[in-house]
Amino acid sequence: MVRVTPSSLAVAPGERGLVSIEVLVAGVGVSAADVTITFDPKSLKVTGVEPGDLLGENTLVGLRSIDQEAGKARIALSRVGKTRVPTPSGALVVVTLQVLKDVVPGARLPLQLAEVTLVDQAFHVIAQVRLQDGEVVVQSP
Repeated sequence: MVRVTPSSLAVAPGERGLVSIEVLVAGVGVSAADVTITFDPKSLKVTGVEPGDLLGENTLVGLRSIDQEAGKARIALSRVGKTRVPTPSGALVVVTLQVLKDVVPGARLPLQLAEVTLVDQAFHVIAQVRLQDGEVVVQSP
């Protein structure tokens, strides 16, 4: 399973918050990943997409892009060195976001895992990965 954590994040207009893209796998190693997350660009601004701790300290980032107009952020990354089997669960990616100032408190803004590809220790795509999206709930300042 790949999920947005926390599943619901409370952030006030103009403020920033962090969510992690967490991977929970059983019995396999995770050597690489390609993650695309989508969001409402009229309400949220993604300011950062960074590797988490899942792939180790020296994670190699092959692609990192944030398209604010389209409401899409993407990162492709891989482990440097040997893959532990099974890979312990952990944060694959950390996303920094900001709720735009004119968003009304109470709004629920989806963070969708639009596309996720995980690659195992033998460099095969891990099939049938379940995805769990998240949301930002806009709170009063």
